[in-house]
Amino acid sequence: MAVLLLAAIYQVAPLKEMCLTKCRSPYSFVAEHWRGRNAAAEALRLGVAHGLFCVGCCWTLMLLMFAIGGVNLGWMLGLGAAMAAERSFRWGRYLTVPLGVALLLAAAGLIAGAPLVTAMFRG
Repeated sequence: MAVLLLAAIYQVAPLKEMCLTKCRSPYSFVAEHWRGRNAAAEALRLGVAHGLFCVGCCWTLMLLMFAIGGVNLGWMLGLGAAMAAERSFRWGRYLTVPLGVALLLAAAGLIAGAPLVTAMFRG
């Protein structure tokens, strides 16, 4: 339940939006940061930096997938699809806040012991 709350709160955090913006556009990231000196070393540095932004935008959803994925494969697939859509499609930016609200409502349902919500998380 704590992971669910953490993921819900992080979905609307400014850090998530900043990381998601950088992750969505790898070409812009490379064009902005490429210095053109040592190509191999710079490619590695930029790949790691860009990868950190991509992990930064979705780490709580990945943690949530790990926490409930073993119990319910449907949740794992749904969260994976949401992460992919958030990062890959133009309309993905409109998923971030509604997904955060849905996760917050799910956490509230678990806290309240709502039968429908608890059944969803038990698989």
